[in-house]
Amino acid sequence: MIENNNVFISSNNRSFRKAPMAAALVLAAGVSSPVMAEVSFESDNGWKAGFNGHIPIFAVFGNYDEPTDEDSFTITTGFNPATLQTNIYAPTQNGLEVSGHFQMNANIAPGDANTEFRSRVSEIAVAGDFGKVNIGKGFGIYGVPAIGDNGSALGVGLIGGPDQVAATAGRIGNGYFYANFTPRVMYTSNNLGGLQFKVGLFSPSKVDGVTDAEYTMPRIEANVVYSGDNFSLWSSGFTQDVDSKIGTFDDYTMSGIDFGGSVSLGGLSVRGNYGITQGTGNGVFAAR
Repeated sequence: MIENNNVFISSNNRSFRKAPMAAALVLAAGVSSPVMAEVSFESDNGWKAGFNGHIPIFAVFGNYDEPTDEDSFTITTGFNPATLQTNIYAPTQNGLEVSGHFQMNANIAPGDANTEFRSRVSEIAVAGDFGKVNIGKGFGIYGVPAIGDNGSALGVGLIGGPDQVAATAGRIGNGYFYANFTPRVMYTSNNLGGLQFKVGLFSPSKVDGVTDAEYTMPRIEANVVYSGDNFSLWSSGFTQDVDSKIGTFDDYTMSGIDFGGSVSLGGLSVRGNYGITQGTGNGVFAAR
């Protein structure tokens, strides 16, 4: 078992770029940002189609100690790749609002055209007086409130090296455990006087390099958020069993819990998060 205590502001034993200079072009905020801007069209019979997305572009000057001692310059995406999302909304029937969401993503670093074009969201959402249910592939629940701000979602963050072609690592492993995009069934409650919660069943993540493992039950994730006029408080958690098929290792459970909050004063917002995980790596489900 591995236990990690991840603090939002912390040192890191990996060496990344020392002095990034970044400039971003953001066309519109997508699902990774708290703000949504959508161009939409509606038919005569009530069907709607909408499009939103963002193109964060950064120029990064880097000085690296690892994996090589090297200076570099690159133009790349930030923590989130360039994104285009298509949303289809059916007419409301019997108080139910049904919609479909499909997202395409691409990084822009040199040489990644074939390997870094993908879809991270493909789901159906059903909303009504009961709340909302999402079915399909989408973002996780654990740790998500920790990056619910424009600075985290559309910023740069940690860069793994001068030849990195994927999106950057943001704050993964530094007070934030990556929620990832995974097939799931997720329920979101209505806003109950500032209190809102989510719970979901997820396809289990497979542990890297362990061929004997089997995953017979879904991963469970949940969070609860309370929001006031200028602050938010939250907590989230997850659990997933990992079993050995022939007994080469002891069965164990991945688990985690975090606590955090944010305060806004005028245009200034401060956000902090503390998390503990067990049976995982420092920032992703797949590591052990």
